[in-house]
Formats: sequence, structure tokens, C-alpha cells
Amino acid sequence: MYLIFLGIFAGIIATVSFFIVFPASVLDDYYLHRPYEIPPLILFTMALIFFYKKRLYLKKDVIY
Repeated sequence: MYLIFLGIFAGIIATVSFFIVFPASVLDDYYLHRPYEIPPLILFTMALIFFYKKRLYLKKDVIY
């Protein structure tokens, strides 16, 4: 359930970034030009860590 929540949250952040112009992506004063990609990257990394830590790849999934 936790991984599903993280995936949905990361998907929402990535989708919103297509339609909203974030100030840091158009101003040259910032060191990082696309900061909106950091939260989905962190959440995806956390999801991968939990996926392998809980050994979810060994479980039989009805949906898959």
C-alpha cells in the first residue's frame, strides 16, 4: 500500500510539472534548473529500495 501511495504521488508531481511552469526552471539564478524532478526521483528511489528490501519480486501478484 505504501509503495502504491509513493508511486501515485510521484506520478502526480511529474504530471503537474508538465502544465505548471516552476520559477526555477526559467530563471538562470538557480543552480538547479529543474527542481521539480527531485521529489519524483527520491520517491522512485525509495520505492525501489522498499521493493527489493521487502523482496516483493518473489511474491505472486494476482494483478500482474
